[in-house]
Amino acid sequence: KNLQDPVWFNEMMSEAAEDLIATKIHYDGPRCVDSSRGGAGDYPISKQNCRFVVFNQNNYLPLTTWQNNLENYAKVSSFGAYLLRNYEAKVLHDLIFSNKTGEDALKDATNKDVTTLVREWGEAVMLSSEDNLPNTQPKYNFGDFKYSDYDNITYELGSVNFFNYEPQPTFDNSKNLDKNSNVYYKVGSNLSGQVYLNIQIKNGADVTVIAK
Repeated sequence: KNLQDPVWFNEMMSEAAEDLIATKIHYDGPRCVDSSRGGAGDYPISKQNCRFVVFNQNNYLPLTTWQNNLENYAKVSSFGAYLLRNYEAKVLHDLIFSNKTGEDALKDATNKDVTTLVREWGEAVMLSSEDNLPNTQPKYNFGDFKYSDYDNITYELGSVNFFNYEPQPTFDNSKNLDKNSNVYYKVGSNLSGQVYLNIQIKNGADVTVIAK
């Protein structure tokens, strides 16, 4: 791969490769779920330093910046897992062998810019507790293995439910929204009837409302 790729991008591909072959080497992978199990595991998954446990604690970090710590490995691991489950195993080949780098390589491989991908990644995280979403919906959870074929090899990608990890995803109104990041706000639970929201955001930011 082009040595000019940014560090976050190279590390994301490495994490995705581990996830992709986890079942073939009998490795729990970033899910921290037994590789023989296709489902999303059982609450609470709280293994220390588990990629997705750490991600839940730091899910507001911007994708395309890098600090050499566990929190940054966790965020790119989560994003790589999202790419594999929504763009198939072939996406990793396309990223590795792209003649472009970083965000441009992502756009070539998925036909979406990084802003759109980050938004859809956030949607998938919030909806990962659901295992019966339509095929058009960004998702992590299929209820079992998602099978993905590439170059005459079938890969088994286990389902992910971020709400099965302890701690569960962070909802924190004090976090700043940075470029290429998601900040999650929880309006409430068990709401009914009409709900009115007054939302103020930075210029250039998008808001996605999810009811589940």
